[in-house]
Amino acid sequence: MKKIKESTSPFESKSKDRRKFMRFEFSSPVLFRLISIVDGVPQVEPNVERAGELLDISAGGALLASKKPAAEGNYISLNLNLKGIKEVQGILGKVKRTEESEQGDFLMGVEFCTIESLPELQRQTLAQKNIRSFDKKIREAIIESVFLKRKDQIKT
Repeated sequence: MKKIKESTSPFESKSKDRRKFMRFEFSSPVLFRLISIVDGVPQVEPNVERAGELLDISAGGALLASKKPAAEGNYISLNLNLKGIKEVQGILGKVKRTEESEQGDFLMGVEFCTIESLPELQRQTLAQKNIRSFDKKIREAIIESVFLKRKDQIKT
């Protein structure tokens, strides 16, 4: 792993590589579904959840390993199990690269997408399916976690 110089943001990297954000090794199960765009309307793959493992994560994306990958350019809906925070469901991502590993599974580089960058019809459709941007989902999960802990403290 390359050394990363200090930056103004705790997540931004100004190292010589092209990464904008620092990556953190993080092993955790992950589930995802393909999202296809049919006549401009996103369709989430019904009843087919693909399993994998989260290998690393940053504010901008993640590296996943899976036996059944998604092709480069596909959008996916991710469900992440982040230790210390409840499971975060419905994160919008775009597969930027897919390659086969030496073990026979597939490594997928996923970029987290902002739902706001999509056309209005697609935003509305994905919002109805509870699919959101990574930062909004994490913020919601943290707020809910803090709220529940605070509620438990008040009860005792």
